[in-house]
Parts: sequence; structure tokens; C-alpha cells
Amino acid sequence: MKKAGIKGFIAALIFVAAVLAIADPKPGARASVYTVTISSEAQETDGITTELLKPRRHQMRVAAYGRVLDPVGINDSRRIYVAAAAGLEKAEAALNASEKEYARMKTLNAKAKNISDRALQAAAAQLAADRADAAGARGELQSAKDEISLNWGTALSGWIFDYSLPLQRVLAAKDVLIQITVPPALPIQVIPKKVRIEPPTGGEVSANFVSRAAAADPKIQGISFIYVAPSRSGRLLPGMDVMAEIPTEQVRTGFLVPLSAVVWLQDRAW
Repeated sequence: MKKAGIKGFIAALIFVAAVLAIADPKPGARASVYTVTISSEAQETDGITTELLKPRRHQMRVAAYGRVLDPVGINDSRRIYVAAAAGLEKAEAALNASEKEYARMKTLNAKAKNISDRALQAAAAQLAADRADAAGARGELQSAKDEISLNWGTALSGWIFDYSLPLQRVLAAKDVLIQITVPPALPIQVIPKKVRIEPPTGGEVSANFVSRAAAADPKIQGISFIYVAPSRSGRLLPGMDVMAEIPTEQVRTGFLVPLSAVVWLQDRAW
């Protein structure tokens, strides 16, 4: 704090701003400037003090729109994957059994024809059918995995295939997935690992980066990312539109004006 030198000058600037605000000229009109100087004694009596502000570096943030995803879609994908995996397991079990049966019957047929050629041919046919079923089941599982990967991307599809703990928390409504879309014009060079989410119910929730979105939000054109955040017992619900505050790589230098420097005049802050 300094009470001499520039005190009168800064106090004058404060009053100039107040006078200009009262004048509130229309666009294009010339504003009148009035300078009010307060003596050092008056400043001391009224408790007016001044402080030299030091420049600070501030990381710029941008606002982006987000939407809480419905977990039904990812649950459906999990069900499709489980069904395809179970089908393959069943087909491979049948193939394993038929391979063993064919080998056994082939050995018996070779030993004094204990098994007829006709029975051996039937076992061979069953083996071929089971091999075809297993190949089809492998194809169905691979197709299901490809479709899930296209719909959800690498990270989320990994959650689905492994039934990981993060997926379990989403399906249990403990966490939610949020798709955040950043307009292309916004300065985002590096994907932020954490963002602040503002639910429509109020408050603030921290969300962690999961992956790039596999598809854009049809309502908002831009680059989309998937984040996961705690649901906070229903504060974030599927279908909610939310605002996200995203840090950028841009840093600007400026001054932080303390709250005590705000001047109130006619019920307005200047």
C-alpha cells in the first residue's frame, strides 16, 4: 500500500470512470471528461488507499457445450458383445467335442473295422459342420467388436470388452459420460485432461478425459471429446445439456483487480 505520490492520480481516475458511467453517452456521441482530485488529507480521512498492481499470467479458458450421454446405448453394446462371445464359446466347445469324437472313431475304424465307414463319415460330417459354425461365430464376434469400436472409439470399446470398473460405475449410475463439443474456431491445441462442468441444476463438477468422440454431436458442429464425471446422486442425468469450461494453451498477461477496489455508485459496481 502507498498513500503518497500516485494516490491522487489514481483516485482521480476512479472518479473519472464514475463520472463517465453516469453520463452513459449514446454510441457515437462524444463523452465529457471531468477530473476530480482529492487531497491527500481527504484520502486519509476517507480511508482511500492505493496499490501498485503487478502483472500476472492467466491461462485463458473457453466455454463449450456438452451433453450427458444415455448409458442405455453402451449397455446395449455390451449385451451384443457378450452374446457374440458366448456364441463363439459354445461353437468352439462343440467343435472340440466333435474333433475328439472323430479322432476316436477314426482309430476304431482303423482297428479291424470296429466302427463302420458310414459311422466314420457321419462323424466327419459333424466335424465339418462344427468347424463352419465356429468360423461363423468368430466372424459374428469380430463384426460385433468392429461395430462397437466404430460407435464408441478405442477407449470406451475397451471398457465394454473388459467390463472394466469405469464401465460398471457408469452402468450403475455412479458416473456419467459427457460428450463435450468444442467449435473448430476455439483455440484448443492440446486436449485438457480435466474440465469443469456446470450442470443445469447448479454447482460445478470436475470431469476427466476418456477419449475423442467417435462421432460428432448432431446438434453442435465441432470436435467432440468424451469425459467421465461423478453423477453426484442425480445432479447429472442422461440427456442434460451442460456447459464446460476448458483451459487452452493461450496465456495472457494482465492485472488482477482486488474486490476492495470496486467502487459502488447508485447501486452499481464500477
